[in-house]
Amino acid sequence: MNKPLILFLAVTALLAVAVVGVYYSARNPETPTQHVIKYGGSARDFILDYFKNGHDSDSDGRLSYEEFARGYNDFRLNKSEREVFDVKEAFKMLDANADGALDKDDIEHFDKKRAEQEAMKRREDLAREGLLPLSLDGREAVCNAVQRQWLDAEEGALKRGEIPYAGTHFARKWFGQWEEVPRKGLNPLYRLKQSYWARVRFTTGTVIEAFVREAKDAAAEKDGLAPGKVYVLGYDARIEAFAADSVAAVEYFAGSLQEKYVRSVGATAVSESGPQLELARQCLKDGLNADALTLFKRVLVFEFDNKEALEALGYKLNGRQYVKVQ
Repeated sequence: MNKPLILFLAVTALLAVAVVGVYYSARNPETPTQHVIKYGGSARDFILDYFKNGHDSDSDGRLSYEEFARGYNDFRLNKSEREVFDVKEAFKMLDANADGALDKDDIEHFDKKRAEQEAMKRREDLAREGLLPLSLDGREAVCNAVQRQWLDAEEGALKRGEIPYAGTHFARKWFGQWEEVPRKGLNPLYRLKQSYWARVRFTTGTVIEAFVREAKDAAAEKDGLAPGKVYVLGYDARIEAFAADSVAAVEYFAGSLQEKYVRSVGATAVSESGPQLELARQCLKDGLNADALTLFKRVLVFEFDNKEALEALGYKLNGRQYVKVQ
């Protein structure tokens, strides 16, 4: 092979390497903070080691550049296994807020960065398993796709001021008058002051028991109920409106199983798995099966492997995923 050709090929190879290098740098930019985390280990611990080894000579809680430089021979920030950052380069990268000193603010900055990276890594690890970390009512949960659907439904209901009834969710206004019980930093609970459970006697002779709203007072008008109507919420999960003149009498009374359930569910936090499980069991005893299933879902959002709830809902575990039992 002649010399000009060899020279041409060599130059071409060098240009190709340079182009690849530029392309890689453009696609993979690294900030100083990323350098510190990637090559220097924990920047937080790196700075703290300086303080622990007495390099804060004036004990003011801040490492000046001079103090940092004096100790740099003992603590070097690695660029790679073979290279070390020079002292000015290292100080600049560790001085996260660029105020000319290393102190607690820089340590907090790298603490936050490390926590963010750990959280991101955890999310990535979970995502590979088809899982997602979420939270509801102050409690964290790691959810598969089925759990996410349940959690989303509960989160939406909380935002709309609804409680579960008859296998779905309804606004509290249909069940009675409530008193809010605040909880600091969490969703409030609600105490049922007066129930709307009643026996409705129609002029036809038909009698039903349900939650009943009569559109005849200011509260009903405020809730958007049409005048001259009687609204009935039955356990078939339907709200029906009847003309007031078709109703002979409405007799409100306390003590029904449905009222007891509504009273309990309103006063129980969604995230409290134990009480939710107990309430689900009580619903099964009382024949409120649709509500029992909703409560078992609440349990599984936070206790993914609860055997009782899995069996009740007809699921089995395949790793962390739910599979319907055939």
